[in-house]
Amino acid sequence: MFTRDDVPHEQRFPSSITVTVDSVRVNPKPRREAELTVRDLDGKALEVIIWETHEIGQSWEVGARCEITGARGKRYPKRNDTNVELHSTKDFSEGLENVIDARDVFTTL
Repeated sequence: MFTRDDVPHEQRFPSSITVTVDSVRVNPKPRREAELTVRDLDGKALEVIIWETHEIGQSWEVGARCEITGARGKRYPKRNDTNVELHSTKDFSEGLENVIDARDVFTTL
């Protein structure tokens, strides 16, 4: 399973990533439909930027888990870390899987 550490810079994410939504900001800046703070399966935080031009129209809920595909990765150096973002693309809406109920937790033994 891909995680935050696998997100490439300025390239499409090569696979899907499962995330849990921690916060949602709707129309936070011009041309942005939403900004999400999410965590991957390793618990590492990253941002998801949804651009209005892609007309995603997804209703985002805190605590929901979802699979995201078709996003473009961006990585920015930060003091002792790296800021990682996934940006929507024209393929993002097609790659967005159904939101998984937060109670549907997948476990591995």
